[in-house]
Amino acid sequence: MNPFAHRKDTYTIEEVLNSRMIADPLTLFQCCPTSEGSAAAVLCAREDLAKYGINESRAVSVAAAVLTSGDYNGRGADHSAFSPYRTEPAAIQAYEMSGISPEDVDLVQVHDAATIGELQQVEALICCLLERPGKGLWRVARP
Repeated sequence: MNPFAHRKDTYTIEEVLNSRMIADPLTLFQCCPTSEGSAAAVLCAREDLAKYGINESRAVSVAAAVLTSGDYNGRGADHSAFSPYRTEPAAIQAYEMSGISPEDVDLVQVHDAATIGELQQVEALICCLLERPGKGLWRVARP
C-alpha cells in the first residue's frame, strides 16, 4: 500500500461501486479526494544548458507544445478544459507540429482524478482507437 495515499483502507469492488454517487456513473470511491499537487518543467535554450550546469546528454528536447481551451457558448464552456474533448485536438496539433504519430509514443502520463479519466485521456491522445476502448493502456504498456 502507498503510505502517502489519501485513502489507506482496502475496499471491495462492491464497496467502491456502491459508495455514494458523485456524478453518474462515478461513485465516491471512484473519484480522487480533494487534494493539491504540482509539477514543474524547467525549460531553457540548448545554448544555455552549460550556463545552468545541465549535461546536454540528460536534456530533453521539446518537440511540440500546444494549449487549447473549451469553446464559449454564451452559458459557459461546452466542455471542461480538462476533458478529452480538448485533449484530442491538442494531441492532433502536437503530433503535426512534432512530426511524430501516436505509434511513436512509448510513454504517456495523464491526469486521472476519477477511474474513467485515464482511459478517456489515453483514448483522446489517440493511443488507441475509440472503437476499441481499453486498448490504449495495453498498447502503451506493451508496444
